[in-house]
Amino acid sequence: MKNNDMDIYGLAETNLSYRQSKIWQQQFGFHGYFDYSQQGGKGQGVGIIVSDKYDIFVHKAEYINANKKERTQIEELYHYIENIIDDAKNKNMEIIIMGDFNINYRKYLMAFVNDRWYFKLFKMLENRHLLDTIPIFNEDDKNIYTYIPPNDSNEKSRIDYIWASLPILGQSLNSTVIENDHFTTDHNTVTLSLDTQLFIGKTLPKINKSKKKITHTVFLYDEMDQDDDEFTWDNFRAGLDHEIERLKLKD
Repeated sequence: MKNNDMDIYGLAETNLSYRQSKIWQQQFGFHGYFDYSQQGGKGQGVGIIVSDKYDIFVHKAEYINANKKERTQIEELYHYIENIIDDAKNKNMEIIIMGDFNINYRKYLMAFVNDRWYFKLFKMLENRHLLDTIPIFNEDDKNIYTYIPPNDSNEKSRIDYIWASLPILGQSLNSTVIENDHFTTDHNTVTLSLDTQLFIGKTLPKINKSKKKITHTVFLYDEMDQDDDEFTWDNFRAGLDHEIERLKLKD
């Protein structure tokens, strides 16, 4: 964390017991919050490591075991996250969601697969005006990967994310992906650099990094063809034809 000037670090698949996490904290001198699966096994457990000055902002880490084979647990998890976000918004709090989602946002954006049930998380985050941070700061986000499978025949992908609310992004300096040099893993680290003026009144040195203009378009498909004349497919087609004509996109 010190080498990369990090103050908060989220961990997934820690495989740590309670005793092991305490040893980690004693050896490295950080504040750590860990949670574990009661079932045991590999690929389980989460943690958050926090420097002293930000420890007051973290209360706990919570692990919920879920993968695509456990649809009920995943949908319960999505509902749990949704409730936390809504509660935070009602309290005028800003939001950062981070972790190994184990689903691919680029595939969700492809129209012919985005109706799969496990992509509901992305739709929920979009509807609450949270954004994926990597494309905002990186023109070549299509070529950025967070999961590097040990078998070269398998496909690399970006399944680890940081999503944030718009005011947080307004205070952000950079978001990128870095390799992990100090431990063995098939995942890279996703980073988000924030201007600390937002939190503790001290500003980080400015980073010479241009941020892409943030635009956010929400398509309210579920509200189409309601009684309100504004939300009809006929109006949508008419508006689209007008824009095509205005922008000279017709052949």
